[in-house]
Amino acid sequence: MANDNQTDAGADTADLFRDEANEQWDAIDSFLAASLVPQDDVLDALLASSEAEGLPLIQVNPLQARMLWLLARTAGARSALEVGTLGGYSTVWLARAVTGAGRVVSIERDAHFAKVARRNLKEAGVDGVATVEHGEAIDVVSRLVDEGAGPFDFVFLDVDRVNNTDLLPLALQLSHGRTVIVVSVKDLLRETRGMVKFLRSQPQLAATAVQAIGSDGYHGFLVIVPDRH
Repeated sequence: MANDNQTDAGADTADLFRDEANEQWDAIDSFLAASLVPQDDVLDALLASSEAEGLPLIQVNPLQARMLWLLARTAGARSALEVGTLGGYSTVWLARAVTGAGRVVSIERDAHFAKVARRNLKEAGVDGVATVEHGEAIDVVSRLVDEGAGPFDFVFLDVDRVNNTDLLPLALQLSHGRTVIVVSVKDLLRETRGMVKFLRSQPQLAATAVQAIGSDGYHGFLVIVPDRH
């Protein structure tokens, strides 16, 4: 049996490796973002505004936002639904991705976050494309289904584990045969069990999961599309 000194030494070593890994992830993320994501004063100002208003800095990072933009552009999206606005960072990326007379509907449960996001979207010049709906995600998405607000070409779910699982069937009701759905998850093992079980019962859908490790820690994404084969 290890004594307390051995246990403490093991913990210290693990912390050291974790710190070194975090530094490496930070360096890689910084290099890739600087190389692949254009510098953007508007988005920098948005993040500064959100931080000044006390919003948590838990939005997708620049590389992930760029991925969402690329996926929406590849899908030729003219409309997008986002659940989890926060300060509107990813909302701006989606607003810039939709083509033509595009529209983005973003849902935020926190009244203060929604207020800040609306102001941020206006200052970013995309308030004519993107709107923020305030309310519980399930309630607002259910209302959108009842109102026939869909279909949307692109859906991004960025909320907690329970809501993501409950929201996915509703999101499908706001989709069509070419809709791309992206789900952000903080823990692929624990947070996706319900969604994976649901997806396995839906043979008309094709999905994959992507693990991601970077400056903001470990998380991942589910990408879901109709399986037309």
